[in-house]
Amino acid sequence: MRCSSSQSAGAASSSRHLGLVATLVFVCLIAACSAEAGPEFAEPGIERPTLDPDIVFDPVIRAPTAEPTPAATVPSALDAPANPSLTAVPTTVLTMIPSPGPEAISTSTPLATSTPAPTLTPAPTPTPIPTPTSTQGAALRFSRPQAPNGQRAPDVATDPAGIADQILLAADGLADPNLSDADRTTLAHLQQVAYRKLAREDAWDAEVRALLPERLHRAVEIHVRARRSLRGLHSGFATPDFIPAWEIIEPASAADLRSWYDAASADSGIGWEYLAAVNLLETGMGRINGLSSAGAQGPMQFLPTTWEEVSTGDINDPEDAIHAAAAYLVRRGGPDNMDRALWGYNNSDEYVATVQAYAELFRAEDGAFDSLHRWQIYFSTDKGDVWLPVGTLTQETTVSEFLATAPWSAPDEGLRASTN
Repeated sequence: MRCSSSQSAGAASSSRHLGLVATLVFVCLIAACSAEAGPEFAEPGIERPTLDPDIVFDPVIRAPTAEPTPAATVPSALDAPANPSLTAVPTTVLTMIPSPGPEAISTSTPLATSTPAPTLTPAPTPTPIPTPTSTQGAALRFSRPQAPNGQRAPDVATDPAGIADQILLAADGLADPNLSDADRTTLAHLQQVAYRKLAREDAWDAEVRALLPERLHRAVEIHVRARRSLRGLHSGFATPDFIPAWEIIEPASAADLRSWYDAASADSGIGWEYLAAVNLLETGMGRINGLSSAGAQGPMQFLPTTWEEVSTGDINDPEDAIHAAAAYLVRRGGPDNMDRALWGYNNSDEYVATVQAYAELFRAEDGAFDSLHRWQIYFSTDKGDVWLPVGTLTQETTVSEFLATAPWSAPDEGLRASTN
């Protein structure tokens, strides 16, 4: 259901304090904060924060920001340098054998109010865990236990060749139309952690590029550019030594989301890919159910006062929220000036650059939207990147307390940036 007000695009704008910026994310979607950008996949001119709040999968929790003044000028793309001497990696045939998993967790449980530990409740539909075959070698491995929803976090590679293998395995597997839904989710998770790692290892760019076939170069460049743009986003939280009071839920289906993006695009002129990218950065396309540090809420992260200016619908309803986001972007300058519109949505040049990059990826790669729709929520803490699978329900608690009851969420030390 959708009910939008008829506010004109020229109506006076107001400050919109966003809290969750994903990437997934989504803090969620990394700890390469102090590294200098590399020459091949670099985003120039970005300050490196002390805390690296990631995306979507990696939502970034942001403190309130002031009303924007002049629009920021942000490059919408970077060209990766040509490399005529590329060595293609032989294509790996992906064959995944699902093994039975436990019952999946419920996504309808209300938010916790008093228990500091994560709560996961059973639901009737199990999620099988794909088991890697010998043809996959070390590209797909698991060392941490299975989460109650039947999924496991894959181990990230810790060298350029391993990262190239994981990117290639994920890309080729996700391109297979016969791949099962469970296998597709596992490979999307592998793709996510591989790009998280590569974005922190600037010195690996040239070697990874040389190991990958040319057909993947553009997608890799956009992925890494997007993630590195997030380095300049600061968290609204004082320290990353806790897990926030979030419920992680199943998002709306990719088909439903795409239909709502398209409808909002037709009404507003805002490209569907921008709405998808904002949704990804804000809450991992709706996976995070909880308030931001600024009090923003819903899948597109609106303050209630701002919401009332652009919609009469339900702030927590994804369809209503997507249409409201489109209306707000029009009020802030879109579709004619999307840099200005996105900066009005979140007053950050890095946010603008990241949204532009993911929107570019959705336009360039046919399967990118489905893959990123499957990306998980990671929360960057002082102990590393903590995976929050669907079904996680917790009041704010310390990282140690959380991990004591959720060992499947333990940070992968391989995701940390290399020290050399």
